Amino acid sequence: VAARALATVGTPYVWGGGDAQGPTTGAPGVRAPPGGGFDCSGLMVFAFAGIGVSVPHQTQAIWTAFAPPITDRRLLQPGDMLLFSDNGQPSGIHHVGLYLAGGQGGGRMVHAPRTGVPVTVVDNVWQSSYYARQFLGAVRAVPTAAPTTLRRFHRPAGDGRWCVPLGAAL
Repeated sequence: VAARALATVGTPYVWGGGDAQGPTTGAPGVRAPPGGGFDCSGLMVFAFAGIGVSVPHQTQAIWTAFAPPITDRRLLQPGDMLLFSDNGQPSGIHHVGLYLAGGQGGGRMVHAPRTGVPVTVVDNVWQSSYYARQFLGAVRAVPTAAPTTLRRFHRPAGDGRWCVPLGAAL
């Protein structure tokens, strides 16, 4: 996830831009540069598509889709999505970035910040008064486990061995 997101550093910001395949021209009516770009949630859509996780292309929907949130910064892991809110509530969520690493109380984040600023890495998100104040919590998107099939086994009386019923698939 992180490698896929970091490979986009320098890609232009385009409002509504980005999908599972990469940069796009964005929302209708948006003037996009040649080759398109990403907005913050579009970058998450692209990064997680690489591991088969579908992420909504809207920040508040990301919060809801991967609840419960992680609000203690000490519990963050690389690959968590950091969400930022104007009002301290989910209704105010306006931005998302991908957490890269901690260390020394730090916290690196790759994100598509805003029009005019390409995808970039913030070296210490918690030292930014803006991001530290706006941080609401993080969510962790994990791939859905591969489907498993329960098989019924039985133990014949007095035998002591486990047997598969005749005709059962293994």
